[in-house]
Amino acid sequence: MNHDTLTDIPSGPAVRGLVAAHVRRLRRCTRVFELEDFAVAHGLNAPPDFARYVSALRVVAGVDLAAVRALGFAQRQVDPVLVARARRGPRQMLWCAGTTRRFTVARRGGQVLWRDHHPPDRVVINAVRAAESAALQAIWLAGQALGRSRWDAGILRLTMERSHGLALVDLHHAAVAANLLLELVTDPIDNPASRKTGSRTVPWDRSDFLTLIASDREVR
Repeated sequence: MNHDTLTDIPSGPAVRGLVAAHVRRLRRCTRVFELEDFAVAHGLNAPPDFARYVSALRVVAGVDLAAVRALGFAQRQVDPVLVARARRGPRQMLWCAGTTRRFTVARRGGQVLWRDHHPPDRVVINAVRAAESAALQAIWLAGQALGRSRWDAGILRLTMERSHGLALVDLHHAAVAANLLLELVTDPIDNPASRKTGSRTVPWDRSDFLTLIASDREVR
């Protein structure tokens, strides 16, 4: 028996510790290959080790690898013409968060663009549904900004408070319907929307959308 080999096998706690040490980086990954490359680089490519890694991503980082993979597959099916137009267009950056009562959408710098009750046709009974509703509202808002500009397609980098348990593909379809390519990031810590979930309503139509697009084009 090779005792050195046995001691080289990462344990569940060791893998969770590794993910915790790199949690900020992993939450910012928007493509499945980025998450898989991290596993390979840290010797977690054997099936048992990779399974521990997938579990640690979900438990520690709140990242669902299967959902990210499904999202990536859906994104590869997008019409190449729309993809080309979106890449030439503006890149918006929004942050969103929600409670069971309200959602908040913020921009870079922490300014709240929209805070209100969830739409009455949505049943928001838990944190997953709250995050999903907040994301849909942010996508809608980005679509409004795009529609008021001279661009016909663009990219939305949306940072969510959580993504585990959400149907990310549904968010992708909502974005495509608004002529937006969606980049999803999970970040419950450095998320201005989650820090600003107050009770005061902030109407969406008081925002200067053209300024939003103009300023965010500078950070492509």
